Amino acid sequence: MNFQTKDSRLKLQNGFDVSGTTTSTKIFVGGDVSNSFFTLDASGEVYLRTSKVKIGVEAGLTDQGTSSIAIGSFAGQISQGTRAIAIGVGAGFSNQGTQAIAIGTNAGQTGQAANTIVLNASASAVTGATASAFYVAPVRTETVGSVSLLFYNNTSKELTMSSAPTSLSNKTFVIPHPLKQNKYLIHACLEGPEAGVYYRGIGHFQKDEQKTEIVLPNYVQPLAKDFTIHVNSIDDTEDISSIDNYFILKVSPIKQNKFTVSRHSITNDYSSSRFNWIVYGKRESIDVEVDKNQVEIKGQGPYQYISKKF
Repeated sequence: MNFQTKDSRLKLQNGFDVSGTTTSTKIFVGGDVSNSFFTLDASGEVYLRTSKVKIGVEAGLTDQGTSSIAIGSFAGQISQGTRAIAIGVGAGFSNQGTQAIAIGTNAGQTGQAANTIVLNASASAVTGATASAFYVAPVRTETVGSVSLLFYNNTSKELTMSSAPTSLSNKTFVIPHPLKQNKYLIHACLEGPEAGVYYRGIGHFQKDEQKTEIVLPNYVQPLAKDFTIHVNSIDDTEDISSIDNYFILKVSPIKQNKFTVSRHSITNDYSSSRFNWIVYGKRESIDVEVDKNQVEIKGQGPYQYISKKF
């Protein structure tokens, strides 16, 4: 049995086996009946065969990409990308990128980048403007207790957390192990009673040269103050037991983002030599000791900070 409307937007077609028994009913929706239909088989199960899916008021309304899915009012409404998925009211509303995934009300609402995932259960739109990224909202803030480190495996794409909690007092970060592929390195930040900066390097004296100049980046003095400079000689002979010749090094103050290192040879031998140097500076002062009744703790884990009460 076949039934077809005049404009070919709805068509029913029954299939029969060799004995004449009905095996399936196909319900074609849309003008292209070869690529868009539901199949109701003899067991009562319904299958959908289509190049794209849109369910909801004005979902996938304009220029919906091939193999894309838009579910929810206004989901993927304008120019949804190829193989993109938008689920939720206003999800992926306009210009959702290729293979992007947006789940939740107004997730990836406008201009979601390609290959990006947005999960949104907040009251605000989350765009997801960076390609190949992951966005989620909301995230609960916790100000007490210990937290665990979060790891991402580049090979398996799995998110895991460390089995041992990280103390709130340790500002740790994770980097790949340079020698052992099955291990991570966990380092902690250097701490002190100021917001400090440092610059370091290796300086050179040419033969018979008694002074040399070290030039720092031109933003150093506008950025920081209260500089200290540390230098020490490098023994390139690798014979550290020898004291036939060694240098006394002195430094000048930093002026116009540079300083001078001079040397004095005990034996008057001014052959070429090298030295290490490091400069420390203070960028900002911080309140080191504060009264608990005057501040509020905000942030989470090792990234807590204080906000003064008004």
